[in-house]
Amino acid sequence: MDEFLLDRLACPACGTGLDADLSCPDCGTAYEVQDDIYDLMYDDGQPLGGFPSEEADEETDDETVTQEEYDRYVNQETREAREKVGYAIQDPLQRLDGALLDLATGMAGGLFAPQLGRPDVTPIASDESVELLEGLREQMPAVEEPHAYVACNPRALPFRDDSLDAVTSAGGLNNVVGTETILEEIYRVIDETGEFLGIHLFVEEGSESAERALEYGLETAYVEERFRQAAVDAGFEAVEVWAVDTAEGDFIGQVAITHPPHFPEREIGWTLFETAEGKGFASEAATAALGWAWEQGFDTLVSYITPENTRSRALAERLGAVLDLDAALPEGETAEETVVYRHSPDSDGSPEAYA
Repeated sequence: MDEFLLDRLACPACGTGLDADLSCPDCGTAYEVQDDIYDLMYDDGQPLGGFPSEEADEETDDETVTQEEYDRYVNQETREAREKVGYAIQDPLQRLDGALLDLATGMAGGLFAPQLGRPDVTPIASDESVELLEGLREQMPAVEEPHAYVACNPRALPFRDDSLDAVTSAGGLNNVVGTETILEEIYRVIDETGEFLGIHLFVEEGSESAERALEYGLETAYVEERFRQAAVDAGFEAVEVWAVDTAEGDFIGQVAITHPPHFPEREIGWTLFETAEGKGFASEAATAALGWAWEQGFDTLVSYITPENTRSRALAERLGAVLDLDAALPEGETAEETVVYRHSPDSDGSPEAYA
């Protein structure tokens, strides 16, 4: 792990690659490892802060907070939403491989914990202090596969340009000031085929919550259009993601258009909770997603499906997709594991066929 990580580390103060002793040959700044946790924190003179939590600070007396203690501050609605979103993100998360940095991992384990033990992933947990990461490590299962813990400032990531395959975050960007800079840093450290996968919370622009976010310098983190524009400005290609809700507003799954590094083409995929299957929800959401894609000028999309998943194959066919036996498969997958359905707009480029 030491060589693997060292080849990717850079001085957060000046961007120069670090020597084996974690010193910077350019600016001379020295960093250290404490109990196998890399302390690469850089003070850029700005607060990391998000919304203040006076109750939590008083309760914990500045000591490390365990997951059980943290959960005391989370209401039932938030717990249920977190569980549902956690379920929906598992499929795209499992498609990531290589060197993966999880931002603001926190005591809950973020999107770092699900990657532990995977042979094709080297996950790196990060947060603002060594002490917090020590508490996290104590809660994580012991695994032999390589992984790491790095204390760092997300506005000055201690990694070289194009050195990571993916960056993830489970709500971390909602809690740190400087969303624009963080997105620029994420874009800088991932390679040209890499991606950023995150769980994010948005509030309605102009709402009381949005005004409070503005008060604490977090408006870009909490207002969707501002966040999306900041991501585009940082260099990311815009990718639309839809959460699937019933008329009553219950979250039941998602439809997403993605292009992870090991996919030869852009894919439209869907996932629903078992209780929501067979009711037309996926068809309705996928139709809307396809309509959006054709309006953006996409000329084709594919769906990668397990051959035995007859329900998903039937949905692809109802959407007008056709089996493409000549299409390239995702890296490492075989025809016995994956079939490819191809979606195309009408000959005039309109989405009427999907209505």
